[in-house]
Formats: sequence, C-alpha cells, structure tokens
Amino acid sequence: MDPKLQPISLSSDILHAWPEYYDIKTESWIAVDPTWENTSGIDYLTSFDLNHIAFVIHGKNPEYPMPAGMYKIENSRDVLIKPVVNQPVEKKEIVIEGIDFPTTISDKKSYQGKFVIKNNGNSYLWQIPVILKANNIVIEKEKFVIPVLVPFEKKTITFDYLAKDKNKKIQGELIINVLQKELLRQKITVIPFIYTLIINIFFFLLGLSILFLVYRVFTKIRHHDH
Repeated sequence: MDPKLQPISLSSDILHAWPEYYDIKTESWIAVDPTWENTSGIDYLTSFDLNHIAFVIHGKNPEYPMPAGMYKIENSRDVLIKPVVNQPVEKKEIVIEGIDFPTTISDKKSYQGKFVIKNNGNSYLWQIPVILKANNIVIEKEKFVIPVLVPFEKKTITFDYLAKDKNKKIQGELIINVLQKELLRQKITVIPFIYTLIINIFFFLLGLSILFLVYRVFTKIRHHDH
C-alpha cells in the first residue's frame, strides 16, 4: 500500500465522498478526489488505489442511501474489507419477458408488438444487439442496440410488423436473437382479409335470419292467440 495514499486515520472508519466525471471517449466514469490533494499533495487525478472503494454511488439524491459505517454512533472501525484469491464468476444471462403482440393477424393491417429484455446476470452488459428475424412476416425495423443494461434492469423493445403476402392464409414465424442467441421463436398465423370479411358477412346474415325467424314465430303466436 502506498503510504502517500493512506487515509487520515486507520483506527476508525473515516469515509468521505469524491466526484466522478464521465469520459465520452472511453465510455467510463473517471474518479477524481480533491481530498487527497490537500492531505498528501499528490496528483489525485491518476493516483487511485484500493483505498478508494465505493460503498454507495449517489445519483439525484446526494445524501441517501448512506454508506457503510455512517450508521454507527461510536468512533470505531467496523468496516472491514478482505481481499480474496478467487475472482468473482461473471454470469451473463438475458431473458425475455412481457411478450405482447398478436399471434393471429390480418393481411390488411400493420401491427405493433413489444417485449422486455431483462439482464438476469451479475454484470453490466454493453452494446447489446437485438435482432428480429421472420418468415412470411415483414418487420419494419429488425435490428436494435441497447447501449447498456445493468444487472436486473429491463428495457422494452417495440416493433411494427405485417403480413408479407396478401390473400393467402399462411403460417408466419418471428425469431428474436439477443447476444447472438435465440431467445424466442413464435408462430404467427396470417388470415386473409377476405376470409374475415366472408365470415363476418356469414354471421351477420345468420343473425338476421335468426331475428327474422324469432319475429315470425312471435307474430304467429300472437295471431293464434287472437
């Protein structure tokens, strides 16, 4: 441990905050600590070591949540960090949730669907490619990129699609790949508009026929009563 970078006291937990700025070129947060400029006279922009371990990262609220060691009353040292030999195992796991799109469509209309990408792993994921493929279905936008997905974070993908062929009853298929892995394969049935129109006309005429028969029976009963 570099003695120039040691905190003011090693007998108690003297925790403090330091700012970080976002470097657009490296796409990472760079820590800067003006505190050690006053206490050690070193270059605080580049001299960072294991003394700088973040217990809490504040966002919109600059005071909460409180970091470890701030809840105690006595001046004691109870924040303990031990180095380990084994490295943490990185787990990359992406799942699809909230699938919401019609699986039976007309060849006359355009439809909108959506699904949720969730990071079930324990590490940040960057520039996540989401690719939609289809058979007998036209997807207006097939490729999406999620810039960053933190552990257990969710992102919603919305897409528009329609039938490829007209006046033909066919079976379509939608395939969703994330990180070059197939996560969903969904069948989509395309019903020609003319089929739907004929069925609607049939049921309309059937309804009129039933009403007419009911009316005839009702009027016949009334005449019989008289």
